[in-house]
Amino acid sequence: FEGKEVKLVSDIDMGAHLWEAIGNSYYDDSISYDYVQRYFKGSFVGGKHEIRNLVYGERGYYRRPDQFSGYDKCQALFGNLFNAQVKGLKLNNFICLNQDDMMMHFGSIASFSEQSVIDRCVSKGSIYEFYNGQYENNEEIHAGGLVYNNLNSLLRNCVFVADSCVSYEMGGIAHSNITTLEDHRAEISNCYFYGEMYDYPLIFKDRIMHTSAGIVQYNSTDPEIEQGSIVRNCYYYPTEPRGDMVGYRAAVAWWHRGNSVIENCYYLAEHDVPFYTGVVSRPDEWATVNNTSAFYYANDGCA
Repeated sequence: FEGKEVKLVSDIDMGAHLWEAIGNSYYDDSISYDYVQRYFKGSFVGGKHEIRNLVYGERGYYRRPDQFSGYDKCQALFGNLFNAQVKGLKLNNFICLNQDDMMMHFGSIASFSEQSVIDRCVSKGSIYEFYNGQYENNEEIHAGGLVYNNLNSLLRNCVFVADSCVSYEMGGIAHSNITTLEDHRAEISNCYFYGEMYDYPLIFKDRIMHTSAGIVQYNSTDPEIEQGSIVRNCYYYPTEPRGDMVGYRAAVAWWHRGNSVIENCYYLAEHDVPFYTGVVSRPDEWATVNNTSAFYYANDGCA
């Protein structure tokens, strides 16, 4: 679809279908299991229509090992975006189920967005581990609400609403926001996440979720890049957690590295949060944080 525009002209209900990502990758057994990488390189316009009842997990694809992934399963509406645009898309009532013991890299819109733009999109759904007939934590879903890896790409004016999310590592908007090219700055801007990332003893028994962050799990820039990854004008509004534990959480970002910037981001909570580790949990000495705060609103005002 390079150079082509694809328009959604009506609502689509995917509840009766198994989903296979657009722009996926595979091993071709007809050519000695050679690896074939495929990308969506066009423009996708949602046109105020929605795709509903997507079930992710049944047909994951596999990505070539590199510095960002191993031989791991990926799932998304778009597996790999490259020099692409996705605008005005609405996903409603999706569910992600990882039903085996292989690591999954998940984003409801895209697993890997490279040198691409995702703009004015809304996604609503749930993420679960499901293995051996029960919900449990196998340390296998690494997720972003919208995108797993926003690599040298723009992700802006988007919303993720979570009915529930249970994963090993998660960023409310993206798992990773990474800049490796000087002329393609990774940016997450004007986005918000409403919902909860949680666990409870039935799922995790005596364990807790590893880490989560309200906007992005990993905000990073290669050392030689001057214009680093940026997260700005974003906020996270958590709903009240269900269960005894919610895991270790940063309000905005967990890892914040290199010449990266976080500015004008907020965490707005109406309840106390166990295991809270701060607005940015792990900044390094080169990273910048400006005008970014967490607020706890008790019944009688802001505490």
